[in-house]
Amino acid sequence: MRNPVLFIVTLFVALIAQSCSKEKIENDWKRDNLQGKVLFLSEFSYEAKERFGKIEKGNRIRSNDFDFQIKYDDQGNRIEVNEYNSDGSIYGRCTYKYNEKGNRIEENEYDTDDSLSSKYTYKYEYDTYGNWVKRIAFEDEIPRYILEREYEYYK
Repeated sequence: MRNPVLFIVTLFVALIAQSCSKEKIENDWKRDNLQGKVLFLSEFSYEAKERFGKIEKGNRIRSNDFDFQIKYDDQGNRIEVNEYNSDGSIYGRCTYKYNEKGNRIEENEYDTDDSLSSKYTYKYEYDTYGNWVKRIAFEDEIPRYILEREYEYYK
């Protein structure tokens, strides 16, 4: 290392910029409006039947075509989503991975036989505050789109 003082000053500035980030940390718990540290969320739909003045659960219905189960990590990020047919058999599955900033960097889709059908990866560029300004999305290692963000900060 040629200049250790320059390295230390650069590292210090980078850490300060990261710690001063104005971006509110958000995870899937917050996006899904969940309270507490949820590990799994499962959702099933039923007809509502009124019987003797009381509303009861009737036959199973398909509100979103599939029943699903979502698994979260301890940081509140969605790490797996399983979709089920009405008979309970697996329809499909998605898994997710995140970087140290909580941004999704990988998404894998699997078929009913658990074979990988699609793999999406994301690469990010960040501003001095630590907010991402550019995201490049790849599908099966082929670049598909670039998403850019512009921020305006309070002075």
